[in-house]
Amino acid sequence: VVAAELESGSSEFVLLLNQPMAAEAGKHIEHYLRKDLMVTLDGTHSLARWMLANAEGADGETAEQAAARAAAVDAGAALALEATINATLADYNAAAEAGVDAFGKTAFRHAPISPEERPLYAFEPPYNTIDGLRLRNPSHTDTRPLFYR
Repeated sequence: VVAAELESGSSEFVLLLNQPMAAEAGKHIEHYLRKDLMVTLDGTHSLARWMLANAEGADGETAEQAAARAAAVDAGAALALEATINATLADYNAAAEAGVDAFGKTAFRHAPISPEERPLYAFEPPYNTIDGLRLRNPSHTDTRPLFYR
């Protein structure tokens, strides 16, 4: 995963979990939420707004402050990123159905992940994925495809 992140040229990634993934992670999720290290989001539209708000630099903010930043994000940029996230989820789900992705991943215990699925949990991890989905956190001008793993 680290080699693929370095190859992508991006330094920031978002770990995305759906409810079954979060349930498997158990108390870790409760801990991250309590420490404001993770946010609960209402689908991919909220995820896109949150990612764009974080791309502007939101280190050290509480979940409430991050939500306020996300509400101020440009609607057009959020819709464009949401479309990219949804396409990435479609690719992830297709790989899960095929049993392997482009990076050699073969474990997809909690797939598929639907764009309409609620809640979603997201944070910018300093380490491994807990079998989640990594989405590159783009800037407003970054048009490279999102990376998942």
